[in-house]
Amino acid sequence: HKKQGDTVEWYEPLIGGEYDKVYVSKIFSFSPDYPYYINAKEIQYGGSGYCITVGENGKEFYDKAKETPLPYEIEHIYPDYSLYPEKTKNTAYGFLTRGCPRQCSFCHTSIKDGTISHKVADLSEFWNGQKEIVLLDQNILACKDWRELLQQLIDSNATVEFNGGLDIRLMTEEKARYITQIKQKIIHFAWDRYDDKEKILPKFKMFKEISGIDKRKLIVYTIVNYDTTLEQDLERIYTLKELGYWAYVMIYNKEKLIKIGGIIVAVFLVLTLIMPTVILFLDKQENIILGVCIFEDNSAAIVEGTTLSDGRTYTYSANFSSLLFESIEAIYEGIE
Repeated sequence: HKKQGDTVEWYEPLIGGEYDKVYVSKIFSFSPDYPYYINAKEIQYGGSGYCITVGENGKEFYDKAKETPLPYEIEHIYPDYSLYPEKTKNTAYGFLTRGCPRQCSFCHTSIKDGTISHKVADLSEFWNGQKEIVLLDQNILACKDWRELLQQLIDSNATVEFNGGLDIRLMTEEKARYITQIKQKIIHFAWDRYDDKEKILPKFKMFKEISGIDKRKLIVYTIVNYDTTLEQDLERIYTLKELGYWAYVMIYNKEKLIKIGGIIVAVFLVLTLIMPTVILFLDKQENIILGVCIFEDNSAAIVEGTTLSDGRTYTYSANFSSLLFESIEAIYEGIE
């Protein structure tokens, strides 16, 4: 649009008057739509969020027929970072590859971008010397051109974030050595399928031994509330901790509360970048939230004073591990 002489700005209904065209986009199905009238001659909706429907069981389905793909020349144009000045200050965003062979049932990538990870751009297409790079690739290690692309990242000397995560199942010693040459603040992996345990644990150990990276920089996306039990979720979290990784819990369908008996479990398990474990319970009858933080030294704190299911009330305390775990047991007894 700018190359054609058009003025491009964020929609400002109070001062902008009538627009010729307004683009509306969202990534997630649960992202709310703009709730007000849009004063424009033409409105175009797009993005994954408009292609997803949620079934009665809470599972998402991606309808590729609803897609509005970008023209090739737009997909490959250098991004207009000036639209997001705060978020793109010295930071470049983009895809080097698209697609993933895994076909995970909770993920839309294989339907949206294909089951073969393939190169779609060189780094220079969206990077021009910025100090940081955020990659959105779904599975760059599955691409046949991974050596060339990782070398481009090494040569950039920029700090790189693999925001979509790296597939630890595809890790080899050669790939690990390439990755450790890339400047990174944090490395993201994933352990979503519990059944992959025997396959991926040796890979985690191998990468840790080769890289020697501190656990504070090794984050593992861990999906819960999908097809695993509480015991399996906890096993993954504590196994990762033993291996020197942090579990970053991704709660599937988290906007929907899980009803179990008289208690609604709202959010549970781990937000481990700052606080290793956070468990939140909402008592349906009392309408009170309980937040429990468990820290590295196994000390704990209730971050919201609350009445538990057994009737006891606790306020903030810096270290009361035994009392805390007695309380959690009381909650689970209430659920059962």
